[in-house]
Amino acid sequence: SVPLAILWLNNTGLSPLQWVVLLGKVNLPSLIELEVDQTCLYGALATCLIVHWAISKLTISHCSFPTMSVEDITPRSVLHCLRKLAGPATRILPLLKVITLPSDFQCLYITFHPYHPERNQNVFSDILLCVEYLLRLSHLEISMPMITSADELAAFVTFPITDKRVIPVRDLTFRGIHPILSTPDVFDTIGHCSPWLRAFPNVCVLRIASGRPLPLDRYKAIFCPFTQQNVEITIIPYQY
Repeated sequence: SVPLAILWLNNTGLSPLQWVVLLGKVNLPSLIELEVDQTCLYGALATCLIVHWAISKLTISHCSFPTMSVEDITPRSVLHCLRKLAGPATRILPLLKVITLPSDFQCLYITFHPYHPERNQNVFSDILLCVEYLLRLSHLEISMPMITSADELAAFVTFPITDKRVIPVRDLTFRGIHPILSTPDVFDTIGHCSPWLRAFPNVCVLRIASGRPLPLDRYKAIFCPFTQQNVEITIIPYQY
């Protein structure tokens, strides 16, 4: 019954069963923000979200090794207050299959930390799959991983040219890695993602938050050839 509004459960070391037991006992009427790590089961998480209907922001962090299983889900439920959802695309997608977000859902934050390229993996296809469940999404933020290999960079930024799906967002943010980690041996991933804009025909604002930003004119030269209209490109401070 404590008036706790924000709860973060990271690096817990909990087993799947322990997650079920823990979240089954959580009763925090004032909870509006929840963060869990990748070991949390979808079923336990979805049940917790239903009980705590006031949660407006959910984050699935990269902490711990992922053990979420699509077999551990509950029937689809509507989360009327959820406005912001953050986490890896591979963890968000299964959750979107078992919950329904409100029509005024606002922000999706997709992260890729750390990034381990796998055979036939296409990062942008994962993003497209997530956005298919969010037809009225207004803001999408994509957080880039730390990449030091040219092969990893090529795998990450590959755009599926034959995929004709589009993302109807008008507000797009590319976020680079933390400035402390932005050393000379780390690639500027943002500068290589310009082909992705082919899938954003409606974007009006592109915000760039980089630990080692390029000059604004350089970003305009990189991104504008892939846009269908005049896009406002701005460099924003990196939020710690």
